[in-house]
Amino acid sequence: MHLKHIMALTLITIAGLSELSMAGVNRYYPERSVEELKLMTEPEIAGDARLACVHSSVSRYKERFNYDEYQRAQRYLERLGFVLRDRHHGKMPAWFEQMRQASQQERNVTGCMDAATAGRWKQ
Repeated sequence: MHLKHIMALTLITIAGLSELSMAGVNRYYPERSVEELKLMTEPEIAGDARLACVHSSVSRYKERFNYDEYQRAQRYLERLGFVLRDRHHGKMPAWFEQMRQASQQERNVTGCMDAATAGRWKQ
């Protein structure tokens, strides 16, 4: 992906999160149950993980660690990881490991997007 596309996608994502925040919505992604996640394809899971990763990364930066929102996003990523690990016979896909690392860094939207793309997420 070209740098222009990454930057455009990053700005679109941040703008979308800002709009949701101004509208008073605290969740930027659906928190699906394990049963629901098991019915999803891996690219669909990568899409949910992307949103949770961005939320976690932005929450970590906002007010220098918005701990509640950060923890909520991390718990959802754990749930997604549980389903992926089960699907891959006990092994975690490399793209999801990248996703987890990106989610723990402040404002690492690009890392979240790159990991989701590696997980075959498509816009």
